[in-house]
Amino acid sequence: MKPLVWSCLTVTLLLGQWSTDPAQALDLGNGIQPQVAVTPDGGAYVAWLTESTFHIYLQRLDANGVPQWAQSGLLISSQPVDTWIAIHHLNLAVDTDGNAVLTTVDLRTGSWKIYAYKVSPDGTALWGADGIALSASGHTNLSPRLAVLPADNSVVVTWMDDYTALRLQRLDAAGNTLWQNGGISVSDPNAALLNPEPLISDDGLILLQYIRQTGSFPATQNQVLVAKYDLNGTVVW
Repeated sequence: MKPLVWSCLTVTLLLGQWSTDPAQALDLGNGIQPQVAVTPDGGAYVAWLTESTFHIYLQRLDANGVPQWAQSGLLISSQPVDTWIAIHHLNLAVDTDGNAVLTTVDLRTGSWKIYAYKVSPDGTALWGADGIALSASGHTNLSPRLAVLPADNSVVVTWMDDYTALRLQRLDAAGNTLWQNGGISVSDPNAALLNPEPLISDDGLILLQYIRQTGSFPATQNQVLVAKYDLNGTVVW
């Protein structure tokens, strides 16, 4: 599983390396919803949202905590979003080549859709400045999550489709989608499927954890389910 740190980020870039004083932590910039993912060389990426516009920024730190990019970080996306939704849908991981992979949602087409970005250690947008669109339906698409398969640096992304169904998509290292357009759909006519989370199993396959919800609020009933998929998107169990 990718190591993540969730906290509040209300900071200004003043320090150039890790501090030995917990009261003087490394400052990166004003923002919220930061995420941290470690790199193979002992450094880290930090991603966050700006407070008012909810733009996505990314900074790379070396093993000594020295920022490798501009003072304010690298702008990843300034696409339009709504406030509360943007806060809960930013995700960050690192592949074995030290590239940062991010997933998020925005309203650039007028409806909520899922996008993935890949950024190299030198700040190059490997999947384009606008990222790769993953969702194809006109429904509301939310809650993207991702996992990197270390064997080939492909990426599995899961998300919710219209608050009732789930979708999965796999991208190769170059950003080509490997499964059907819009991702594999998982649905249940008798329940809503929520909050999917992909994990990589010890044998290099894909685990999908999610919630099956029945009933109406406040008397909903929730089950935690796990399914397993092979690299072709076929259900194993």
